[in-house]
Amino acid sequence: MGLISTLRDEFAFLRGNILVMMTSWLVMNFAGAVPNTYYSLFVLGLGGTPFIIGLMQFFSYLALASTQFPGGYLADKRWRKNLVVKRGL
Repeated sequence: MGLISTLRDEFAFLRGNILVMMTSWLVMNFAGAVPNTYYSLFVLGLGGTPFIIGLMQFFSYLALASTQFPGGYLADKRWRKNLVVKRGL
């Protein structure tokens, strides 16, 4: 059995909605990591201090967590389950 067919068999579960969710997750994570690499240097260049950078990051994570917990609960409880289980596989 060749390498291509072995990989195809191993990743056969990646189709339909699961493939779309994983692809969008990969693109969003890559696109989000690119500007974040130099964000602190950008703020320093604008005259910010390391304390301000830390404070901004803290509030950024706080805002993210305040939306992800209820959003994750709703997605798991209502919609994502219907997308993956009933229509996906």
